[in-house]
Amino acid sequence: TPQTVTLTGVDDPSVDGSIAYTIVTAATTSTDTNYAGLNPTDVAVSNTDNDSYQLSIAKTADGAEPSTNGKFTVTVTPTNTSGAAVTGTVAYSGTATKDTDYTAPTSFSIANGISTATLDFTVKDDTVIESTETVIATISTPSVGTITPTAAATANLADDEVAPSYQ
Repeated sequence: TPQTVTLTGVDDPSVDGSIAYTIVTAATTSTDTNYAGLNPTDVAVSNTDNDSYQLSIAKTADGAEPSTNGKFTVTVTPTNTSGAAVTGTVAYSGTATKDTDYTAPTSFSIANGISTATLDFTVKDDTVIESTETVIATISTPSVGTITPTAAATANLADDEVAPSYQ
């Protein structure tokens, strides 16, 4: 009679993907000559991983004219051990205008063995009198994992021009 054998994997926090194993069988020992010496076929099994990378973004520093650059940090949890970089795209919005008020990268890359990537936005000084503006960075399309809990972060970009005073 066929028998069912249940194998239960031990949960761990590692993101290591599903791992294939082989259960190696050997010749049976039995006093029943119908079964003695039979060697069943080895059994291929897979341990399905239930862990995944979580990505988020946070403001690290505000920017200010004339030359104080702002910064965002993209974090992957747990630390990237995928064997390749975790990559994704970055889009910008807010009251500051990309390529007019600042320049910034449109992608991120978190190297294997690392947990963060820094996104600097480079402030472009101008002579326009304006109030403090916002730079909103939104991450998307990660190569692995999901974005949670935060897909967007907001930094300020302060102006250095002074409005004239009239008396």
